[in-house]
Amino acid sequence: MNKLSTSLERRTIFSRRWHWVAVFAAVAGVMLLPAAYNRFPLIFPDTATYVGAAYEQRWPLDRSGFYGLFFRPLLLLSNPLLGVWLTIVAQALIVTGVVIGAARRIAPRSRPLTIGLLIIALAFVTTLSWHTAQLMPDAFTGPLILAIWLAASRDLERSGTALLWLLAAVLMLFHYTHIGLVLAGLVACLAVCALNGTNRVEIGKRAIAGTLTIAAVAAAHITIHGTYFGRWTISPMGGHFLFARLNEDGLVPLWLDRHCGQEASKALCDLRPQIPRDSQVLLWGDEASPFYERVNLKIERDREKEAWPWIDAMNQAAIGSIKEQPIRFLQIAAKQTIDQFLHFAALDDECPKECKSKVWFEYRPTLEPSVQSSRQLRDEIARGPIRAVTSAAAILGLLLLIPMALLAVRRRDRLAQSLIATVVTCLIANAAMAGALSDVHDRYQSRVVWLAPFVVLLLAARWRNWGSNSVART
Repeated sequence: MNKLSTSLERRTIFSRRWHWVAVFAAVAGVMLLPAAYNRFPLIFPDTATYVGAAYEQRWPLDRSGFYGLFFRPLLLLSNPLLGVWLTIVAQALIVTGVVIGAARRIAPRSRPLTIGLLIIALAFVTTLSWHTAQLMPDAFTGPLILAIWLAASRDLERSGTALLWLLAAVLMLFHYTHIGLVLAGLVACLAVCALNGTNRVEIGKRAIAGTLTIAAVAAAHITIHGTYFGRWTISPMGGHFLFARLNEDGLVPLWLDRHCGQEASKALCDLRPQIPRDSQVLLWGDEASPFYERVNLKIERDREKEAWPWIDAMNQAAIGSIKEQPIRFLQIAAKQTIDQFLHFAALDDECPKECKSKVWFEYRPTLEPSVQSSRQLRDEIARGPIRAVTSAAAILGLLLLIPMALLAVRRRDRLAQSLIATVVTCLIANAAMAGALSDVHDRYQSRVVWLAPFVVLLLAARWRNWGSNSVART
C-alpha cells in the first residue's frame, strides 16, 4: 500500500512539473507575439546604443552597455538575424520566468493552468508583452521590481534566496534607473515586513543583502566608466541630461543670471543666447543645439575628453540651480512626477520617424531588409486600439490597487501587503526619476504600469483559493 501511495505521489509531482513546463512555454510564446506580428523585434532609437557593446569594442557613454554585453554571445552569431531573434527569445524566457515565479509565490494554491491563463490575459491587455518584445532593457524593469520583492520578502537562509539577489543584480545592471528602483522597492518591502512583525535581525540581514547588491552594481558601473573614460561615476553623462531638464524648467537660466561672470563657466555663459529651452532639442537637436558639436559629435568620434569640460560645466550649473532653488525644484519635480505617473500609453517608440538608425546597418548590414520591412518601420501597427486596451487595463489596475491594499490590511496578509507596497513605491519612484530628472514620455511609465493589474489579478486568485476567512501571513 505504501509503495502504491509513493508511486502515485511521484507521478503527481512529475505530472505537475510538466504542467508548469507547458505553462512556461505558452506564456513565453505569448510574450513573443508582438515581435512575430511585427516580423522583427520592436526597436527604439536607443536600441543601437544598448546593443553597441555587443557589436563593437566600445562602451557607450550615455547608456548602460551591460544589456548588450549580456546578450553578446547571441548577437555575435554568424547569422545576425538569427542572433537577434535568439536574443529576444532569451529575453522573453527571462521575463516569463520572473513573472511566473512571482505568481507562484503570491498564489501558491492556484493550479498551473490558472496561473498561465492569468498571465496570458495580462500579456494581451497590458504593455507587458510589447516591452518584452522590444530590444530594450525596459523589458526587465517590471521583472526587476518583482525580483527585488521576491528576494526582500524571504528569509535570507531560505533555499534560493541568494539566487534571487543575484538575479536582481543582473537585471539592475541594464539601466541606470534600476538602481534607484531597487533601493525604493527594498525600503518599502522591508518597512512593511518590519511593521508586520519580522524580527530585527532578519530585517537587518535582508537590508545588508540588498545594500551589498546595490553597491556591487554601482561599483560595476563606476569601474567600467573609470577604466574606459577616466570618469569614476555611475553615469558619466548625467550632468548633460540633468542640465537639459532644469534648463527647460527655468532653473538653470536663473542660476546663470546670478553666477555668470563669477564661478560659472565662461564658455557656457558665452553660449547662453544659443541654448534652446526645449530639453529634447538641446540633447538631440543636432545643429539646432550648440552642444551637438561640442558634446554629441565629440563622443561619436571617440574624442570624449574634449566634451568633459562642457559636461562638467553643465553639471555645475544643474547642481547649483537645485541648491539655490530647492523649493522650486521640488514643486516642478512633484508636478512632473504626477504627469509621468499618468502617462503610460503603449508603443511610445518614436518609430518610424526616429528609428531608421543607420548605426544598426553599420553593425550588421544584412539586418537592413528585415528592419525596414517590419510593420513598426512601415507604420502599420494599429496603435490606437492597442493603446485603448492597454491604457484601460492599466487605469483599472491602478484604481483597484487601493481597495486591494485595504483588503490586504484587513486580512492581515503580510505577503500581499509587502507586494503592494513594493509595487506602488516603485511606480512612484519610476515616475519621479523619469519625469523630474529626465522628461515625460509614455514609454518610461508603460514599462512598469502593467504591474498594477498583475498584482490585482494574482491577489484575487490568492484570496479566492484561500477562502474568505483564511489569514495568509507569509
